[in-house]
Amino acid sequence: MRHAGLCLFGAGGTLGGVKKVSCSAIIPYKNWALSLDQIRRMDNEVNNIMMRRLDSSDTLGSCSRTWTLEVTGKAGGEEASLFAVDLAEMYKVYASEVRKWDIAAVDSPLDGDLSDSCPAIPKNSNAKLQIKGEGVYRQLRHEIGVHKVQRVPVTDQDGKMQTSTAVVTLMPVLDPVSVNIHESDCAIEFVRGSGPGGQGMQSSSNAVCLTHKPSGISVKCHQSRSALGNKELALQMVAQQLLSRLVKSQNSSIHEAWCNQWSSGERSDRLRTYNYPQNRVTDHRLGKDFPLGTFMERGAGLKTLHDDLNAVDDEQQLVTVLLRHIEGDFNPSI
Repeated sequence: MRHAGLCLFGAGGTLGGVKKVSCSAIIPYKNWALSLDQIRRMDNEVNNIMMRRLDSSDTLGSCSRTWTLEVTGKAGGEEASLFAVDLAEMYKVYASEVRKWDIAAVDSPLDGDLSDSCPAIPKNSNAKLQIKGEGVYRQLRHEIGVHKVQRVPVTDQDGKMQTSTAVVTLMPVLDPVSVNIHESDCAIEFVRGSGPGGQGMQSSSNAVCLTHKPSGISVKCHQSRSALGNKELALQMVAQQLLSRLVKSQNSSIHEAWCNQWSSGERSDRLRTYNYPQNRVTDHRLGKDFPLGTFMERGAGLKTLHDDLNAVDDEQQLVTVLLRHIEGDFNPSI
């Protein structure tokens, strides 16, 4: 028997760009006596968890490869709208040149792909970009929230410093919903028909009562003169009702997610501050500063920031999942 601890980013090679996890003494469990076999199993489970994290990021991130990023000016009037457009230009460079994603303008005077041959996003308008590629949500989720700018507006002739804000939201573009109803999931009963159709319709068991067991949807169909025809129609009716439910639920989930992302946009709310007089961008989550010019124009600083935030998030998520796993699968011997 030996004592074990956990090391999230210790020695042991790399796994998808992230160092493999191995047992060490970062999180000591000196009162837990584990066998070598248990420790090896823990190592395997930790690395499996890491692979799943790298593959999907989370449930929301795996629901779509295409996302709509919207930047909206909030506090600050016209200057806030100008700042929103500046942010959209930064995201355009980051998405197309750094991450190599496909990007197009949505709800703006521009149509088609954004490229060097296209004019810049027009000023004095909020911007909405549609971005498609692998890992879009994993990276751009860190942009959701309030961004604050401190600068002298180009529209201010007095040269006074102003603080303005813009809000960034990120929503999935979902594929059309399709529904497949399997006959094995249905309880089907053939009964006598009713209504117009004569004595033959009412005396033969051609009508169908069909219940879709997973959803509880029940329908009765007697439009066709054949039992087979009514069964097919009943399956279509169930599929239509189920599709309606799914679309309603999907739209509700998207609306809820959008509302959760949308904050007041007040100047006191911010995840990042862009200070033009000091040529500095400060991310308040990590307490890191970046040169404003290169951060806004080249996108490299944004990539570094996202990589750092992802590393912190992966570590926190992995610790949570791992501790839950250990407490459920291993009986500590004190």
